[in-house]
Amino acid sequence: MNAIAPGYFSDGMINDVTPELQEQLKKQIPVGSLGNPEEIAALIEYIISDNASYLTGQAIGLNGGLDM
Repeated sequence: MNAIAPGYFSDGMINDVTPELQEQLKKQIPVGSLGNPEEIAALIEYIISDNASYLTGQAIGLNGGLDM
């Protein structure tokens, strides 16, 4: 079994955070931006594909380098 550990994304709960706090969060993320839902979808698509058949037991951090 594999898992995705998402960071801050541009949709969902982040909408309850003030724009000022969102900007502060972006400054802490090494890539300098929030993720987008399409990136999670692409990772899920990969994980469930035959191309990832050798990927097992991983927790994949999708967070723009925030938790490096």
